[in-house]
Amino acid sequence: MWGKEAVDLGLAQYIVDGSSLDKAIELARRAAQNLPLSNFAICSAVSHMQNMSALDAAYAESVLAGIVNTQPDARARLAAFADKSAARVRPND
Repeated sequence: MWGKEAVDLGLAQYIVDGSSLDKAIELARRAAQNLPLSNFAICSAVSHMQNMSALDAAYAESVLAGIVNTQPDARARLAAFADKSAARVRPND
């Protein structure tokens, strides 16, 4: 029951039957399919945003989103989301 409670509280996103290492590898493979610029922006910016004021962090996030979302692949993914043809994201997928 601890796992479900952690998910319900937002402390975890997955309940894993079996190997948590297998789930971690699966998630890493999915993240590797992201656009390289997106992964770079997320990894480099998030670690710095915790040291910023909320206003500065929001500004930095909007600048990064503007840069990342101008990439052709990102624009195609945003268009798929807007026209509802993108794959749906569900918990424990």
